[in-house]
Amino acid sequence: MKLKQFLLIGSSLMIFGGILAAGTYTAGAQKTIVWENGPKLLEMQEHTEKFKANEIKKLVIQAENQEIKIRQGIDFEVTTRYEKSDAPKIDLKNQTLAIQAQGQPEHPIQLSLEENQPQVTITVPKEMSLSDVTIESSNSRLTMTDIATKNLTVDAYANSWLSFIGLTTDSVTAKDQFGSLDFSRLKTKKGNFTGEGSNFYFYDSALTESSTIVAKNGSVQLTDLDVPGYQLTLTGDSTFQMNNEVQAGLSFEKGNTKKGLTVEGKDTFIEWMDDEQEHSMSEQMDDDMEDMMEDMSDHMEQQMDHMDNHMEDETE
Repeated sequence: MKLKQFLLIGSSLMIFGGILAAGTYTAGAQKTIVWENGPKLLEMQEHTEKFKANEIKKLVIQAENQEIKIRQGIDFEVTTRYEKSDAPKIDLKNQTLAIQAQGQPEHPIQLSLEENQPQVTITVPKEMSLSDVTIESSNSRLTMTDIATKNLTVDAYANSWLSFIGLTTDSVTAKDQFGSLDFSRLKTKKGNFTGEGSNFYFYDSALTESSTIVAKNGSVQLTDLDVPGYQLTLTGDSTFQMNNEVQAGLSFEKGNTKKGLTVEGKDTFIEWMDDEQEHSMSEQMDDDMEDMMEDMSDHMEQQMDHMDNHMEDETE
């Protein structure tokens, strides 16, 4: 019965898709077909709105089932791509630009003649620094690249993946449930990061003042992280690995712990790696390989000498 239903759905999509392709091509439009208790036609639209940079100090984003991009550019503008019935709400009031974008979960069966993923692209003038950026994300993908803001506040859940690259800020407060947060080339005075079932990634970043990471049932990966010092505490089934070596114990500290980073992990895997260690490991591997090649060469020369001596003995 299920097979018959599947074949009927597939046949309906093929027939409907063919009719749609011909019709939309003739009309110059682009559509997407999805299966939602029968074939359903979606119409994606795109809109761009420009703003004066001096009118905006704060940026507030509420996103569900979206792809968000925040990047540098020339003018302050917002470009949205959305299904006709799910147009995002964009409002500028009291120097706060609020964007509310709520899309639908991805349909398991669809036939698309265009880009059909809801998307919001925010372009911020290159030399501009915001006072506050607030992000609330549910099942969304966000990439923010080379943006400066005095404060960043993040509240993410439901399988969100948020990536902050080259962020410059005074303060970061990030909470996540069952998602992933990536901070690469982060420069901040202080940060407070809390996660449950979350994956935190920090690469080539600096936290210059007292900061905290609290993780439960997740993972924390720290690579080339610059901090005044750290204090790390493990509970439950947690593991701390420093430079590829598992560390024995439940509490670790180094440097200025009062002004440094405090890490608390419960049932969490924490890995700390620094570039110097990576380079030294790479150099060590190169040295080992070179030694091995020299040993092989010496061994082959010995074998050749032995064969030459053996042939000389036979000749005599």
